[in-house]
Amino acid sequence: MALLCAALAWQENKRKERGSQLNALAEQEKSLKATIEACQEDNPMVEDNDFASPPQNMKRAKLGKEAEPSIYAQLALPRIFICSRTHKQIAQLVKELGRTSYRPSFVVLASRAQYCINEAVRREPDINDACRKALSEKAGNGNGCNCSYFRGMSNAKKDNAKATPDMDIEDLVKAGKKGRFCPYFAAREALEKAEVVFAPYNYLVDPSVRAAMGVELTGQDVVIIDEAHNIEDVCRDAGSAEITDDALHAINGELHHIVLTLKKNGTASDTLEAHEALQHVAAVLGNWLRHGIDGDKRGAQRRDFETATTIWTGTQIIEELRALGITFEALSVWLGHLKRIFESSNKAKGTGQSQKEGEEREQLLSFGSSQLLQGLLSAMSHVLKESQRHLDSYRMVRWQLASRGSADPSNAKRMVTTLGFWCLHPEVVFGGLVNLVNAVVLTSGTLAPMETFASELGTRFEQRLEALHVIPERQTWIGAVSAGPKGSPFLGNYKTMDSFAYQDDLGQAILQIVKTVPFGVLCFVPSYSFMDKLVRRLQATGVWEQLGKLKKLFQEPQQGGAKDFEKLMTSYYDTIASCEKGPQKLNGALCFAVYRGKISEGLDLRDNNCRAVLAIGIPYPAFKDPKVMLKREFNDQHANQKKLLRGQQ
Repeated sequence: MALLCAALAWQENKRKERGSQLNALAEQEKSLKATIEACQEDNPMVEDNDFASPPQNMKRAKLGKEAEPSIYAQLALPRIFICSRTHKQIAQLVKELGRTSYRPSFVVLASRAQYCINEAVRREPDINDACRKALSEKAGNGNGCNCSYFRGMSNAKKDNAKATPDMDIEDLVKAGKKGRFCPYFAAREALEKAEVVFAPYNYLVDPSVRAAMGVELTGQDVVIIDEAHNIEDVCRDAGSAEITDDALHAINGELHHIVLTLKKNGTASDTLEAHEALQHVAAVLGNWLRHGIDGDKRGAQRRDFETATTIWTGTQIIEELRALGITFEALSVWLGHLKRIFESSNKAKGTGQSQKEGEEREQLLSFGSSQLLQGLLSAMSHVLKESQRHLDSYRMVRWQLASRGSADPSNAKRMVTTLGFWCLHPEVVFGGLVNLVNAVVLTSGTLAPMETFASELGTRFEQRLEALHVIPERQTWIGAVSAGPKGSPFLGNYKTMDSFAYQDDLGQAILQIVKTVPFGVLCFVPSYSFMDKLVRRLQATGVWEQLGKLKKLFQEPQQGGAKDFEKLMTSYYDTIASCEKGPQKLNGALCFAVYRGKISEGLDLRDNNCRAVLAIGIPYPAFKDPKVMLKREFNDQHANQKKLLRGQQ
């Protein structure tokens, strides 16, 4: 709350400064206009364009909104971008904004999955392509596109004079249903006028997503990232890309079909050229992936029973890509083609397109395929930039993994080949964000050690603040339980945690705790696989049944959508609320969850919703995972130079 108010107060002060500057500018323009008019009165033959070299302070002969854009851009009100990991956390931040005395115009950016209210579109497997198809098709009456909610946007603008909706996702969806307009495009259109923008991490951090959403940052804007302890992983993921040979084969087939159709229809050369160029990229990479895994000479080979991996570093990457005809200049052209495809796909029939343009739009590369190619080409461009500053921060990896196809009657193994460009240093992406804006503010309860955190991001933080915990020590108890009731050591490594003795004693310890602690209890474990093993063991020994007599039992789902998870948490909250009303058969709820999973952050688990947290084991990364191994090697190599934690740490 304090940080939000401070940012809003700063913005309000900038608003006042901007007003004064605009008034001064208006006075200068008024004086300039009067000077020109006086000169014209003295000499009627003199026209405005005769002032070829006016004094420095009079160079903007055009007045008002037609003045040089850069001057007015400098006087634009700085925007505040507030990011967090999940939409639940964003909803809480919007709620906090409502508690302040400030009333800026704001918008919440989200995907079609969050905003779309067209049931026909929502039922389709790919909601993005279904939306694009609805916008490209004509309505039954021939007026506009085939989405009534998009067509309703014009009516919504007439009914509401405000430029921004100033609502969270839930309220904007309700307003869209009531007013029959599209919440997704309403939010997109409000972006330009909003003074405060709420969005998930990747909408600001990932350059590809930022471009696709139309987010343009300026050197005056401020970005606040809440729950920033995840930002290292987010930046590495944003700078990385992976694609399988099957995916490239499918994209190549899709592009081949589009190219044939465009040629048959005699489509404009630029649209055809874009798809032909991208088909060439998909074909080259697909052929390279499917052949020659044994013939790689430049990269380092690593093999085990069911995998074969080749890793390229430094100049090896440049040489390998150059052999495939992939250069930074070529990537720039291909990314330009993708940008035009994205822009065309966001236009709807009835929005200034000709009939021919509308027909061309129906033959564009699908949204999912475009995103895959965008991520892959963007990662390559980071590697091959002219300065090659980030070359050492990348590894190009190609690996084959044996996979069983369930659809195969013989259930025989087949090899799936994957190409990866792995970013090992988050500074590659975070540095790009920092260079675009006025300031970036990171906030979290777990950023320590701050020195190595800053080193990972490659950024010097001039201002740092480490505050005391908001909860007084007298209200909490933290302890380590080293052994179970029967004496089994609670050593949280893989070997020990797989033993029945460990699981049985753990079950007895949990049982004793939930007998004592009322209301809500959360039990975190390192992985979904261990949670399944533990639950099966507790069920086999009868402990699960005993726990069920004390509390209603829940398990965090690994699969399923947002609605399924929301239904589970609603049931959890309802159970606690029921117990608060008085003596019940059950004394609360026990929920098994996974570190860094859906329940680990972004939920309201205060007071009786969570009276105890049981943290079992340590969420170690998968040490044999190639990406983890390469990151550890990278940190060991650069620990002294970049002040990074060593791989073992």
